[in-house]
Formats: sequence, structure tokens, C-alpha cells
Amino acid sequence: MAQSIRRVLVLDDANPRRTKTCELVEREGYVTVGVSDVRTAVDALDDDVPTVLVYDVSAPRSWREVTAENTLLRTLIDGRCPVVLYGDRPPVEFSALERAAQSAAHISSDDGGLRLLALLRRLLPPVVERPTAPVPPHAGIDSELSRVRLLLVDESEYTLEVTQARLSAVGFDVRIAVAIGEIRSIVTHWAPNIIVADVRRADLSAAEFVAQLKATTPRRDMVVVLSSNLPEPELRRLASTAGADAHVSKSDGIETYVASLRALGKRLHHAGPPRSVSPRATSKGPRV
Repeated sequence: MAQSIRRVLVLDDANPRRTKTCELVEREGYVTVGVSDVRTAVDALDDDVPTVLVYDVSAPRSWREVTAENTLLRTLIDGRCPVVLYGDRPPVEFSALERAAQSAAHISSDDGGLRLLALLRRLLPPVVERPTAPVPPHAGIDSELSRVRLLLVDESEYTLEVTQARLSAVGFDVRIAVAIGEIRSIVTHWAPNIIVADVRRADLSAAEFVAQLKATTPRRDMVVVLSSNLPEPELRRLASTAGADAHVSKSDGIETYVASLRALGKRLHHAGPPRSVSPRATSKGPRV
């Protein structure tokens, strides 16, 4: 049952605003539960339904009040689901609240909720449709890859969606993310085997980016792969210097890119339970 439901908890003490947010999210096919206080929200998490909690922190609620609730929320939820801060608040305050709450993201409501819906599609897994009759495997799908969880990271949502479709078509189980908070939440709740991240970031250097990716989990078996349109020698040097486990170039086209990741995925599949990446492989930054 849990596989066929995607749930969004909307935490907001203003009834009309909470109802509006619930109606917006329900139009996208999610089940919503509107709650007015933190403890009621936490009580709703006593099952295995994939859930995101949307917490409206709109002004004029005081900074002190919101910060106190954030602390309580983080303590009680204890990593059980991603938390998204939402509403109408100055950007500087939003960023500070996200850091304090260790939330997945903060999203302004000034666009009518469009960015919120896009984020929910990234954070919540797709509904699994159960076929009524056996369906023959697609000619391009590799069944060995279906157990390999791959997280794509890029600042371009369009690029992410196109690449996700291509990698899903060959058999990967793929999720996508843009911001570090999203990555942290997806790693915590989904445990990918591979993170493939485009090295171009406006906010972080390659080394800082890799460090933050690896800091999202204490696990040593998650492979971090840097990708880029940079020439192969330059990308290899960059990946090695940044401490990535591997690199894959986009400069030879999408088919070569997909084939490289496919080869890595098959190696992980045949290796059985993922093992720690060796220091030698990490230091040399091998090409996939």
C-alpha cells in the first residue's frame, strides 16, 4: 500500500493558507495531511508511506518562534522524512532557517507554488504501478541495473530530467537533485549507490562540492562520480584533485556517457554488497 501513495504533510498554523497549499499539492496527485502543530505532524509519520513535510514559515511569524519550532521539529522527526521550508520570508532569513533546521530546501511561495511542486517531484519516489499482466522487458533495459540506485546532481533541472529519462531507459533506478539540502535528504532516505554530479557549480568549487557530497552520509560504499563537458585530461585532473571516486566525460556525447555509467553500474551489481572505495582508486580519480 505504501508504494502506491506519496504523501505531503503541510504544517501551517494559518488555516486558509494551509488549505490553499494542500489543494495545490493534491492537484499533482499527492495525498496531503494538513496539520497546525509540530507534534501532530510527527504523529502522522508512524508508518512507511514516503512523505515530505512542507513547513510554512511565512512572516509575520517571529524569527524566535520559527527557530524554536524548527529545533523541536528536527529533534522529533529525527531524519524520518525530508523537511521543506516554504512561504513568504526574506531570502537571508530563509537560508539561515534552512541551515538551522537542516532541511532539504527552502522554497518561496511567490511563484504560486511551482518551485515547490518541482522539488516534491525530486524528493518523493514515483508511484509504482502494478501491471495487470506480465510485461516483457524493454529491449534497451538491462535488468542488472535495476538494483543500482543512481542520484544525478546538476544545477540545470532541464538537463537532469533529460538525463534521468535516458538512464532510466537502460535500467537504472534514478533520482535527481539540485541543491545540497535535497542531496542530503535523498541520500539519507534513499541510500544511492552512485552520485553522478556535474562539476559546474556557481556556489562551490569541485573540491568543496565533493567534500559536501561525501559528508551527506557516513557510509563508505557510495561512489561519487564527477561529470562535465570538459576535455577528458582536464576532467581527470579535476576529479583527482577534488577527491572524487571516478569521473565520466560528457564531451563524447550522451551515448558514450550512458555506456560509461552502465559499465560502472554493472560492476557494482556483480560486486554484490557495495564495498568501500579503495584509497588508491580515490586518489587517482579513475575514469569510469
